Amino acid sequence: MIDYLVSMCVCIVCITIIIYIRKLKPAITNWITAIYGVTFALSIILAWGFDRFISNKWHFLPLFGTSVAIVDVCILTLFIVLTIIAFYNLRGKQNKKGCQCEDNENSAKEDSMQSDRPIQNEVDDKLQRSPFAKKLINKIENLDTSEGARSLAITASWGNGKTSFLNLVKNGLQKDKYYIVDIIPWNLNPEKSITAHFFEEIIKAFGGIDNQIARYLKQYSDMLASVNLGFFSSIFSNISLPAMAQKISEAMINRDIKVVVVFDDIDRLEASEIEEVFRIIRGSANFKNFIFISAFDKRYVQQALQNSNAAFNEHYIEKFFEMEFPLPEIRKDRIESIILDNISWMSEKDQTEFQKYITHDTSWMGGVSPYAPLTNLRIIYRWLNSLKYKYEILREECVISDLADLEMLNLLYPQVYTLLASEYETFFECESYQNTYKLWDESMKVSSESDWIRHQKQKTKRNLLNHCKDEFKMSSVQIQRLNTILERIVPKHRYHGEPKAFSNPNYTQRYFDSILAQTDIPQSKFDDMVAGKESYKEFIENDKDQIFSHSLLLMCFEFRPKNLNELRNLLEIIFYAFCHYDRFGLSYYTIRDKMYSFDLSKEDKKTLFSNLIINNKFSNHVYMSLIPSSYSERQGWLDIFSKEECNHMMTILFDKAIEEGYSVDELSTLYYYAKEKDKEEDVELSYVCKIEKIKNTYKKILAQSTLKNLSYLIYTQHPDDNKFYPSTNFVQLWGDWDSFNSYMNELGLVNEQASPADDWIEFETFIKEWESNNKVPIPFSFNHINISKN
Repeated sequence: MIDYLVSMCVCIVCITIIIYIRKLKPAITNWITAIYGVTFALSIILAWGFDRFISNKWHFLPLFGTSVAIVDVCILTLFIVLTIIAFYNLRGKQNKKGCQCEDNENSAKEDSMQSDRPIQNEVDDKLQRSPFAKKLINKIENLDTSEGARSLAITASWGNGKTSFLNLVKNGLQKDKYYIVDIIPWNLNPEKSITAHFFEEIIKAFGGIDNQIARYLKQYSDMLASVNLGFFSSIFSNISLPAMAQKISEAMINRDIKVVVVFDDIDRLEASEIEEVFRIIRGSANFKNFIFISAFDKRYVQQALQNSNAAFNEHYIEKFFEMEFPLPEIRKDRIESIILDNISWMSEKDQTEFQKYITHDTSWMGGVSPYAPLTNLRIIYRWLNSLKYKYEILREECVISDLADLEMLNLLYPQVYTLLASEYETFFECESYQNTYKLWDESMKVSSESDWIRHQKQKTKRNLLNHCKDEFKMSSVQIQRLNTILERIVPKHRYHGEPKAFSNPNYTQRYFDSILAQTDIPQSKFDDMVAGKESYKEFIENDKDQIFSHSLLLMCFEFRPKNLNELRNLLEIIFYAFCHYDRFGLSYYTIRDKMYSFDLSKEDKKTLFSNLIINNKFSNHVYMSLIPSSYSERQGWLDIFSKEECNHMMTILFDKAIEEGYSVDELSTLYYYAKEKDKEEDVELSYVCKIEKIKNTYKKILAQSTLKNLSYLIYTQHPDDNKFYPSTNFVQLWGDWDSFNSYMNELGLVNEQASPADDWIEFETFIKEWESNNKVPIPFSFNHINISKN
C-alpha cells in the first residue's frame, strides 16, 4: 500500500513538474521560480533512496516479476525531469549571458546617429537655455490668475528647440507644484475636434487632482458640445455655460489649484485648427488659475492665418497672448561645439580635418562658416546623420570636408544634388592640363581650331547656376548660397587634382555612388601592401585583366611615405607594377618628390634604383624614361646615374626583353628609341645607337631574323609604290651587301638560312642594284620576297 502511495506521489510530482515546464517554460530559467518544486522533488528522491537501499521497513512491489519496483520507475522519471530542469536553467543562463554579450556588442556598435528628440532635463541642455527657462518660470509664478486665464507664447523658428525649452520650463513648474497638462493637437485624428480633445485631456488630468472639478469640467464640456443643439440644449441643462465656467473658476480658486496647459507644435496645424486653439485659450477654457503656454513658429502661424483671411494681419495673434518670449538665437560657438561633440565616429585624422573645416573663419574676407545654411539644430542633426552614413562606407576613401559639403547640398538642395549625380560632367569642366573640375562657364570655351575634340564635347555643357535659376526657379539668395557650397567642392582657383577630392575627376563618381567602384582598391588594402602586411606581388599577378591598374597608379601617385620602410615598399610596388601593367607610368620626377623628406645619399639612391631595375622584369616605361632623348626623363635620372650608367641600365632592360621573348618588331622599336641624334640634319639616318652592347645584340637578332623573313631589311614606305631601298637598320648596321654577307658568314648563319635560296638571290640583286644606283630608292620587282606596301 505504501509502495502505491509513494508511487502515486512521485507520479503527481512528475506530472506537475512536466506541466510546469510545458506551460511556464520561459520562467524556469529563473532559479528562484523553480526552487520550491525542485526541493520537493529532491526530498522524495532522498526518502526513496534511504528506504530502498538502507531501511527495510518498506516493501516494494516488483514490476512484471523483475527486481525493478514501480516506485523505481517513477523516481527515475522524476530524476529525468529534474535533469531537464537543470538543462533548461543552464541553457537559460548561457543564453542570457550570450544575450548580454550581444547586447554589449550591439551597444558598442550601436548607431550613434544623433536624435532630434527634445531634451527632457537640464543636464542635456547643450544650448544653455536653462537660465532663460528659469526666468520664464519666475515670471509665470508671479502671474495673477485670480481674474482669469493667462496666456504666454514661446516663439522660435522650426527646429530651434521650442519643445526642449518647454520641457525645461515644465520641470521647473512641476517642482513648484503646478499641474502640467500637455496638449499636442497635431497628433490628433483629423476628424476629431481639437476642443473635444482638449477637454478630454483636462478632465483626465483633473481625475488625479480633484474629482469635483473634473465633474464640473465634464459637465462644461458636454454643455459646450451641445451648444449646436440650440433650443434643445436648454431643455437638458439647468445652468448656463458662463455660470458653469464661473463655477469651475471658483473651485480652482477655493482649492488653490493652478494648472499650466502647454500647447506645442501649433505651427504644424492648418489655419482653421490654429484659430480653434486660439478660441480655447481666450474663449472656451478661460478659467481662473489656468495658464496657457503655446509654442510655435510665429512667422509660419502669421502666414497661415493671413492666407486664410486677409483681415488677420501680423498683429492678429497678439490678441491671444499677453506676452511673447522669443527664444534666443543659437550662438555660433554653441553650434560649433554641438557639431564637434558629435563626430567621434570619424577617424582621428578626419576629426582634425573636419574641425579645421568647421572652425575656419573666412569672415574677414566676406565669407561665412560652412554650417551657416544649417539654421537650426534639427537640420544640423540630420546633416550629421547623413554624413555619418556616407562616411561609414567611404571612410579613408574621401575628403571629409567635400563629403560634408556634398551632404549639405543634398539636404538643402536635393534637386541640384540629384541633377549632379546623373549629369555632373555636363556642368563641370577640366581646363587644359588641369586634373580638377570647375563649374562650367562660357569663358572656358575653346575653338575648333585650337582643340577640335574638346570643342565638340563642350557643345553639351551648361551653366549650373543658370540652369537652377531657370529650371528650379531658385531665388537669388538660394543661388548665392548654392554657389558658396559649390565653390568649396569645385574651387575656381584649384589647378591640380587633390587626392580623393570631389573635384578630382578620378574620384567624383564615388561621392554619389557612396561606394567604391569595382576597379578601385580600398585604401586599407593599399596601406597594408605598403606596410608589408599584404603581398603586392600576389595582388598584381592576380589582376589578370588589369582592372586595378588605374586605381593603383593613383594611389601610388598620391601616397606620401612616412618612413624609409614605407618608401622602399612603395617603390617596389611601383616598379613591380611597371613590369606587369601595360598602362602604368609614374614619372621619375614624381618618384623623386617622394624621397625629398628622407636623407638618402646619391649612392643610396643609386643602389636602391639599380636593384629595383635589376630584380624586376622588363619595363617599357622604365626603359623609355632612360632613353637618350630630350623628351625623355633621362635628365632626371642623371641626378643619380651617370650617362654610362643610364646606358648600362638600358642594356640590362634590353637583355631582359630578349629573355622574356619579345618579338623582333618589339625589339626593333626598343632599338629605335635607343638612338640619339648624331648630325645637324633632322633625318632618320641622323639618329644612331651609341650604346654598343644594345647595338651589337640587336644586330645579331636582326641577322638571325632574316633567316626566316628578309623583308625586315627592306623599307617599303616610299611614296612611289614601285621604289624601294634597304631599311635604315640595314644601312646603319651593314651599309652594303659585302658587309652583310661577311657578318652572316662570321655568325655561321648563311648555311642555316631558312628562307628559300631564290629569296636570298633576289635580296642580293636588290642590294647590289641599290648600291650601283648611288644608294637611292630604286624601282624593283620582288617576285620571291613577300613585300607588302601598307
